[in-house]
Amino acid sequence: DKASLGWLAASMVAMPFAAMTAFQSVLLVPVLGVYLWRERRTWRPAWAALLVIPLVFGGWQLWERSGSEQIPAGTLVAYFRKYGWQSLANKGKNAVTLTAHLGLLGLAAFLRPSFPQAAWIGGIAVVTGLALDPHPLFVIPFAGGVMVVAWCIRHRDDFLAQWTLLFFAAALVIFFAGSARYLLPLAAPVVFLSVRLLSARPKILWGAAAANLSVSLALASVNYQQWNACKEFVKAAGIEDQTARVWVNSEHGLRFYAESAGAVPLERGQSIRPGEFLLANRLASRVPFTTGGSALVPLREMVVTSAIPLRIVGAGAKSGYSTSEMGFRVFDWNSGPIDVIRLDRAVERKPVLSYLPMNAAEAASQIVSGVENLEENRYRWMGKRAVLLLKRPPAATPIEIEFFLHEKATAKNMIVSLDGKQIANEPLTQGARTIRMGPYMPAGETATLIIEVDNTFSVPGDQRVLGAILIGAGFR
Repeated sequence: DKASLGWLAASMVAMPFAAMTAFQSVLLVPVLGVYLWRERRTWRPAWAALLVIPLVFGGWQLWERSGSEQIPAGTLVAYFRKYGWQSLANKGKNAVTLTAHLGLLGLAAFLRPSFPQAAWIGGIAVVTGLALDPHPLFVIPFAGGVMVVAWCIRHRDDFLAQWTLLFFAAALVIFFAGSARYLLPLAAPVVFLSVRLLSARPKILWGAAAANLSVSLALASVNYQQWNACKEFVKAAGIEDQTARVWVNSEHGLRFYAESAGAVPLERGQSIRPGEFLLANRLASRVPFTTGGSALVPLREMVVTSAIPLRIVGAGAKSGYSTSEMGFRVFDWNSGPIDVIRLDRAVERKPVLSYLPMNAAEAASQIVSGVENLEENRYRWMGKRAVLLLKRPPAATPIEIEFFLHEKATAKNMIVSLDGKQIANEPLTQGARTIRMGPYMPAGETATLIIEVDNTFSVPGDQRVLGAILIGAGFR
């Protein structure tokens, strides 16, 4: 009829916006397809409407391809391979955390579902939860999530159960971080099911709604306090007024406000030069960087906290609200600091070592670029080109480079330069090596040593570009 066609047309207008807002919208196609097959499988215009989202996604891929070398889907697959997002460990954490998030949605209705197997399924879920994290804010929602899935499997002829199972199964396969936002489209069917199951128990239903509202408002308040602190810190630090470059080593709210004020996001292996600033916080994963020729001096620091002891994220919280890497709990009860924000300035510092072991305390300030973090308290990986600052020796002294070439390394030659002049081009073989050149006497008080290999390699799950393993280099 005309009314049905009007609603169908309105949904087709909304679908492209949903498609370009969230990747989860692709699951509208199977969910609506199941509903259409159950209720009105001969309605051809509705079957045609299901093509809107695939066509939007396809058109977006072609549009992006017209102006770049790759389509977004290809880039996403490359990220999966490069960063190991689809590894078994990540998928397991994703499944555990999403199950807890699902349970929180239907906690009141599904912890005691009325079917014969409920007792032993719930018992197994509780024991499993206790083994993973014995905290109630994980065990109870996790058990609830298992019961939601069990109830939906038992009542799989119900459309709301089908919707829940289909989307949840797809989320386990597609996603990798366990973030609560992945399950936002499941709020509708789980809430509908909960209301249906609790309709005969209005006190429990209204109590659950009141508890949900109270916890949600408390978490929203803590979240607001956190992001507002980021905004106020950037404003108080005067980022907009700085003439020197300000680097931001963070993500989310702090990076947004810092970039809005003119800061530049830090790239992996970036060298921070004297006079520049670094804005960072404790909460976010920090990008490795170097301070060759300089040292960081703290200028300003803020401890972000809240009087409400609930945390969806936090420096000491074990909440998987944003990512399962932080923990499995749906949120956490924690009164400690949410974050610590700090602004540092790089000040010039001359190198103090002529020979630089990679595990020396001075290494961070004498590495300019191209060298990763210390590993096993002995060595550091270098990329294609490593730049080191060295103190001038008291007399002409040979240059020595101690390194190791990994069995997967593809480098065949190492080129060494001192103060811009090439002093060696050595063929490489796998295993431990030490090469010596010289003696040399730099003209200035500080010498720049550049070590470069001709080829690099990478390994799955590691985003670094690797050349050779440095143990030490310099005048010796």
